[in-house]
Amino acid sequence: MAIAIRKSKKAETGWKRNPQNTLPSLAENYLGSIPTDLLSTLPSIDISTVHPLTMDENIGLSLGIEQFNRQDFYACHDTLEAVWLEANPTEKNFYQGILQIAVAHYHLGNHNWRGAVTLLGEGIRRLKGFRPDHREVDIESLFRSSVLLLENLQTITPENLPQWLESAAAEQLTPQIEIKSK
Repeated sequence: MAIAIRKSKKAETGWKRNPQNTLPSLAENYLGSIPTDLLSTLPSIDISTVHPLTMDENIGLSLGIEQFNRQDFYACHDTLEAVWLEANPTEKNFYQGILQIAVAHYHLGNHNWRGAVTLLGEGIRRLKGFRPDHREVDIESLFRSSVLLLENLQTITPENLPQWLESAAAEQLTPQIEIKSK
């Protein structure tokens, strides 16, 4: 059994593992006060000994790309992070590069210029060696659109990001990852 602990969407900090948490305390955090008779039926486990969820790479990649393409960047990050954690060392940069570009777009949506610029740069750097395509993913297109977005963001100041976003071309703000046919 694997348990992933997630802070509230309000905190926006992603997945966390906390060895102090037990199933009853997690349930209470998410559900509010739990009646004592029900609380006593929940097992007390130390989740620091639980292994993370594993995800088939192909399923995880497909799901992550689908989430990216519908601009659900937060979910894309979580999906690809699960795959990245289990990936072999040569594939790690591939998954991390895509998820960093997804998080950069998430930061753009929150008007976080610094986060967007930093993660675009990191994602681009990680994907460079996987061009033009890898695992049937058109990396070249994602790479080029990310480089163009980064160059444009570097021409403005963080304070001007909201105005820039209003005038930016739609394709810059709604990137798509293409799958190449066999």
